[in-house]
Amino acid sequence: MAENLFPKSFLVNQLHTQTDPEKNSMADTLTVTQKTNYGQTVYYPACDLAQLFANIANTTTLTSRALRQIEGHGFKVKIEIPTAPIWR
Repeated sequence: MAENLFPKSFLVNQLHTQTDPEKNSMADTLTVTQKTNYGQTVYYPACDLAQLFANIANTTTLTSRALRQIEGHGFKVKIEIPTAPIWR
């Protein structure tokens, strides 16, 4: 198993140096937006902490596997699913 290169405290400290603490009061929760592209479910970062993880992974989206690993390190993941507008 790979050694934990970035402990949670380091990531939270990095986040606080990049953002306003009042703006992100829940520093241990990351929010992503779930979308489907060509039949594949993908998760786009919707907060600074999620964007930090995507930058570390050098991707624009996070996979379900990455989100499970992030949760395994003590972070909470909030998934937002946009609703489609009702067409008349």
